[in-house]
Amino acid sequence: MGLSKNAPVLVTSREREVESLRLRAEGCTYDEIGRRLGIAKQSAWEAVDRAMTRVADEMRERVAEVRVLEAARLDAAASAIWSKVLEGDLRAHETWLRNRTRYSSLFGLDARQEPVALADNRMVNIVLSPPWEREARGTEPPILDEAADEALVVPDLESLPEPPFG
Repeated sequence: MGLSKNAPVLVTSREREVESLRLRAEGCTYDEIGRRLGIAKQSAWEAVDRAMTRVADEMRERVAEVRVLEAARLDAAASAIWSKVLEGDLRAHETWLRNRTRYSSLFGLDARQEPVALADNRMVNIVLSPPWEREARGTEPPILDEAADEALVVPDLESLPEPPFG
């Protein structure tokens, strides 16, 4: 089976896209890119846009591949220490929790994107971090009220009343 009559044009188009992106990265304007490649300014913009879309698609594919590989590594590490977690080894437990926190972060499982409504209808963003991160910083992160742009006071857990259940 031979090449289609459009094949040479597609190769030239792809090469033009790569060259247009290279020129744009060097700081050339779309007019300059068009003059250098013998195409109109609009065609230069379209070539750069197509090239950037192609690069972004390739990057998304690579990120997804790396994410899958990293998840497999985290799962293997968690599995390796699971028996010690079940035996009550506190160090293994902390390691397992850090592992699962990293896993959740990798996939955005714990990300809270939307503000939360308080009882008085104020909207706040709450940022939580695991205890080992707070210990490393030596501080408790404030909870910020975006509407008022001020930190909310977080009560000491020991000063709260006992929950009404078991």
